[in-house]
Amino acid sequence: MPGCVLAGRASRRFGSARVAFVALATSGALCLFYPWLGSAPPLMLLALLLLWGLSVIADSAQFSALASVSAPSDRLGAALAMMNAIGFSLTLPAIALVTSLWSTQGLMVIWWLLPGPLLGLLAMRRLTLRA
Repeated sequence: MPGCVLAGRASRRFGSARVAFVALATSGALCLFYPWLGSAPPLMLLALLLLWGLSVIADSAQFSALASVSAPSDRLGAALAMMNAIGFSLTLPAIALVTSLWSTQGLMVIWWLLPGPLLGLLAMRRLTLRA
């Protein structure tokens, strides 16, 4: 929840598209680099996990805000419901995959999550250029 609040405040100044892009980029960067940091001090790892959690939550709320202003008003509820359904349908298999591969791949299993942020950043590129 703090990620949503912080991102909401930032979106008032920078816009939802930019805030979502930065949050998604932060999440992707942590996804990329976290496995290499496995031997870092535990407090540093915990701080990075906290930042990761904040960024993942922040981008979700901003995507909902972007959908709210983009969708036709008579279809807003359906658009948000569909977006949430797609989000959960992507999240649940990702969690299952990471969980099932953890014992054999350790921290490297996190790289299986990297396509999500990368594809999201590519999809948002035009949107953030307009913002």
